[in-house]
Amino acid sequence: MSELWFYHLTRSRMEQVLPLLVERALTQDWRVAIRVGEAAMVSRVDDLLWQAAPPERFLPHGLADAANASLHPVVIGQGDVATNQPDYLIALGGAAVSPEECAALQRAVLLFDGQDQAALSAARAQWRSFAAAGVGLQYWSQESGAWQMVRKHPQP
Repeated sequence: MSELWFYHLTRSRMEQVLPLLVERALTQDWRVAIRVGEAAMVSRVDDLLWQAAPPERFLPHGLADAANASLHPVVIGQGDVATNQPDYLIALGGAAVSPEECAALQRAVLLFDGQDQAALSAARAQWRSFAAAGVGLQYWSQESGAWQMVRKHPQP
């Protein structure tokens, strides 16, 4: 059964956290899809992944709507990003994930800006929706400085 992990960004920016999550997923041989909320973010995330790591730690990726998207271990897009049959989905910038979609994955991640009240409200609504659907959830925060899991559903 898949889980949805919520990453509440309060100290780090998305630009710092996203490459680390992608790199960790790739070390587990997971195929990754990154869904963004706005079309303009596609090129921003594409640029970020090109510049995120030194050349020896290159993060191979492509765009979800490209003709060869199924070949890429990481795809970036808006809307349907399952073109590479991902194991791991990262949603950011207000992009939504559905419980049905989550069921086909190893894990889904929702990155949201803790300083943005609309993003915080949307994340809370998604937590309630997924909890009601019976999806396993984890809430990760960096309030203390280091990332730590603060809440889990269902409770052990």
